[in-house]
Amino acid sequence: ATLNMRADGSSRYSKGGKWGYFPSGALAWRMSEEAFMKDMSFVSNVKWRVGYGITGNTGISPYQTLNLITTGTIVLDKSLVTYYRMSDTYQSDLKWETTRHLDLGVDISLFNNRLNITADYYHKKTDGLLNTVDMPRSSGFTTSTQNIGKMENKGFELAIDGDIISSKDWTWNLAANVSLNRNKVTELYQRADIYGAAQDIVIMKDFVNLIRVGEPLGIFYGYVEDGYDDNGNVQYKDFDTDGKITALDRQIIGNPHPDYTLGMTSSLRWKNLQLSCFWYATIGNDIYSLSMAALTHDYQWGISTMKEVLYNHWTPENTNAKYPNITAAASGNLRMSDRFVYDGSYARMKNIELAYNMPLKRYGLQSSQVYVSGQNLLTITSYPFWDPETNARGGSRSVEQGIDAYNYPGNKSITVGIRLVF
Repeated sequence: ATLNMRADGSSRYSKGGKWGYFPSGALAWRMSEEAFMKDMSFVSNVKWRVGYGITGNTGISPYQTLNLITTGTIVLDKSLVTYYRMSDTYQSDLKWETTRHLDLGVDISLFNNRLNITADYYHKKTDGLLNTVDMPRSSGFTTSTQNIGKMENKGFELAIDGDIISSKDWTWNLAANVSLNRNKVTELYQRADIYGAAQDIVIMKDFVNLIRVGEPLGIFYGYVEDGYDDNGNVQYKDFDTDGKITALDRQIIGNPHPDYTLGMTSSLRWKNLQLSCFWYATIGNDIYSLSMAALTHDYQWGISTMKEVLYNHWTPENTNAKYPNITAAASGNLRMSDRFVYDGSYARMKNIELAYNMPLKRYGLQSSQVYVSGQNLLTITSYPFWDPETNARGGSRSVEQGIDAYNYPGNKSITVGIRLVF
């Protein structure tokens, strides 16, 4: 049994909300030590765990609760002078973002610890969710950091690690894990939607991520295509049937969060030769590709485009083409729509290494090894742009998830080296 209680204070929060109080506790039962398990010689360890606790988040910039002044320069009476004005960020009353976390798990080891299994179910509820939201221009501000609502995450994680071969000359360890997480926003102030920041690529400017009660954080929100008109321009579905395409016709068009993430590590040794490999994969996530939008639909400036646009664009003879009419007017008709939502699932060999342990024990050497390794050498995906492992518009806490905007891709590399331990 473990019990903890902590209190944290942060000047990032408003008066009356600077302190947060975070208790936690855990219980564990090593069932394999019980008398009724003694005859099961193949069982090395079975341990059940349950834990519950509250944690706080300080992941916001300082001074969000203060009236800030920013500086600039202006020409006044033929001189360049410094001016001061109110910041574009509106100060709001902030309190701690707190997360209540329940975890149920089991650790199992079998066959003298050669096979290890760890499984966990978790349920997290976040209150006072902190995020940056856009303000109406009429307010005199552009953004504000606020406690916008509540959110929950629940999921399952399973990890299996096994020594498949274990002998003097041969060893092979294989480890794999799979996790699934289901995210949902459960409460917002007045249940009002919160829009992500506007994305501007000249031919389109609008938000594409949305926070909505009952939906995952940062879902894609936009228009749904409905073929081409008689001039080869993209048309959109009129969901409210008012005869016009307006913001009220936008729908949920994608989810940046994966259904599953997977990892696998293999380590094979024969005498002094070792081969190790690590794979990582995501399944079921979408990417909103501003990269593909700009590359294949920006016809206004004579910019280079993909070859398939030339051979598969709309003409009076090819009305079922993949791409619209390739004119400047066609570029001006585009909206943030499901046209640019792509399956972002991928599997990638993150690292592979072949090494040789040299039997040198002289000159003060404890161990020596030469190796050659490769990073990101193989990626399996249907995503058509540079890299499916992308998040152009912010970190893990940003609303703008799953956007690709000409992100510099993860590079492939090969390394040859030597490791010496004295």
